[in-house]
Amino acid sequence: MRSNLIKINPKVLEWARKKARLSQDLLAQKVGVKRNKYLEWELGQSFPDMHELHKIALHLRCPVLIFLCLGVLR
Repeated sequence: MRSNLIKINPKVLEWARKKARLSQDLLAQKVGVKRNKYLEWELGQSFPDMHELHKIALHLRCPVLIFLCLGVLR
């Protein structure tokens, strides 16, 4: 595992993607990663690096800090 990975809340990632009405496939494509890698992020099995997280935030139109939230979303 690379040391520059950013530990994000996978539930927030899933919530933001669904709110933006993007599929996992489409968001993975926009971020420039394979769907399997993206799926690992949503499952909390792996994490994006800062560059990937910035792209996620850009395409989901959310601030980067929201993905570091530990609270529960409804």
